[in-house]
Amino acid sequence: MKYFLSLGSNQGDRKKNIARALFLLQGEGVEIRRVSSLYETEPVDFTSQPWFYNRLAEVQASVE
Repeated sequence: MKYFLSLGSNQGDRKKNIARALFLLQGEGVEIRRVSSLYETEPVDFTSQPWFYNRLAEVQASVE
């Protein structure tokens, strides 16, 4: 089944956190089909926190 995941990080090494999330998903049998560009976005509502890096991933996974 195809899924779309929205990934985001605003703590530590933001790029590395998102890359690690994708890596860990693959280790669980999730096939990463496509990923979007990396976008930096301003926090909403709680604006006194660091900006986010965001990425969308299209993945394929079987449901058991």
